[in-house]
Amino acid sequence: MASLQQRRGWFHLLFRYNGKQYSHALKTKDRREAEAHRGTVDRLLIRIRNQEFPHPRHTRGCPNTCSPAGR
Repeated sequence: MASLQQRRGWFHLLFRYNGKQYSHALKTKDRREAEAHRGTVDRLLIRIRNQEFPHPRHTRGCPNTCSPAGR
């Protein structure tokens, strides 16, 4: 799941995907706005984990290594 970090008053969003940590500057100092972004990313990560997104056309029929989490 995503988390927030405040650096010098500005919020950054941190999350892990496929074992790699990502950080994104939200360019806001407003905690409510940062929490809204975090919630959106949490929902997207859940949908990705549950494979609710269709594969892009160019990966249909490719080996299992192309699928999320090797599935």
